[in-house]
Amino acid sequence: MKLYYQSEDLKKFGDITRVNKELGEMFFDYYTKTMSDGVLSEREKALIARAVAHALK
Repeated sequence: MKLYYQSEDLKKFGDITRVNKELGEMFFDYYTKTMSDGVLSEREKALIARAVAHALK
């Protein structure tokens, strides 16, 4: 099965703003807001993400 991503690409994730700084910053703002406490706590969201990652390998 082909992987959704290549593990070596994760090391470059912080460079996402290199091509389009504004769009990259908007993505990181979105990600920060979605992972902060809300209806679900940050911990609950992290546990869900871990469970999904484990289930999908």
